[in-house]
Amino acid sequence: MVALQSWMEGHPAPVNWSFADAVAAKSQLIALKEISQYKSEQAVFFSVDDIQHLSLPFKFALICKLSKVWIYLVDLPVVFFYKIALFSISQLVCNPLKINKSTAIVNQPNVTRFCIECDSTKELPSRVWVGKVNASFWQSISYDDLHSYCDTCNKVGHLSVDCHLNSLPTVQQLQHEAPIQPQQ
Repeated sequence: MVALQSWMEGHPAPVNWSFADAVAAKSQLIALKEISQYKSEQAVFFSVDDIQHLSLPFKFALICKLSKVWIYLVDLPVVFFYKIALFSISQLVCNPLKINKSTAIVNQPNVTRFCIECDSTKELPSRVWVGKVNASFWQSISYDDLHSYCDTCNKVGHLSVDCHLNSLPTVQQLQHEAPIQPQQ
């Protein structure tokens, strides 16, 4: 317990601690909350200080906004099917990761397919400009299983306008409700 208290006071954490240990230790430092009522339902409320205290272990946690996406380039000239050419084209969109086997062996010469790692928060282009010696062209891009990213809850799978957190009452709305009475 002494190690825990010294860590809470700003001293280094014990060497063998995991992130889960730190979270468990922090959550034990607030008192158990009383059961209250909100709109005739049981509820529990946390103060701003409680939330700030509980969020300390997550201060340096990373939220990954990167996702892997497969790209299709339809009717790309066969001369560009080499990995170096495809990666050069794909870096116009995002970071190239790999090409699929059919593209590598030119099994389907009308479609190239490769995987990129992209930032889910950014809009991806629908086409790129490919220049060659005698003629340049716009190459259209199709994305397979492109996921939406929500800036509200930081989750992949839906947009902010569809986020369930937008329908939750705000602190100001809760404060204008009838006073909350703890259960006896």
